[in-house]
Amino acid sequence: MRQGSPGGRASRQQTLLGNFTRWEPVSGERASQLARAGRTPSELGTMRFEGGAACGGGAVRRATLYFECGEQDALLEVTEPETCVYEAWMSTPLACSLALLREKVATLEEASAAASLEFRPSDELRALLAAPE
Repeated sequence: MRQGSPGGRASRQQTLLGNFTRWEPVSGERASQLARAGRTPSELGTMRFEGGAACGGGAVRRATLYFECGEQDALLEVTEPETCVYEAWMSTPLACSLALLREKVATLEEASAAASLEFRPSDELRALLAAPE
């Protein structure tokens, strides 16, 4: 995950906020905090990014990407609640329901089989798809 900011005429300065490490569920306590702030995270959970660019005092940047239901894919917001710790929100139709995600994965499986291509969802995705609605 990279954070960009205008820098010069036709270029952009970018800072690595972290590399994807894992999917993580939103804890009940964190979901309650977010609800009080008017945010509704998806049952998809969050994507965690770690090992980003160096930050003051030897720390490295890290980020959490939250998903919420939306009509189209869009990066909604990136904040820095603590120094070098970022939270980002993305809207996507896939966050609207687990049923829709299952439908999209089934479509990918059918298309890959028809094209004789291998499609192997990650262990995390398989676990999510097996979860009850």
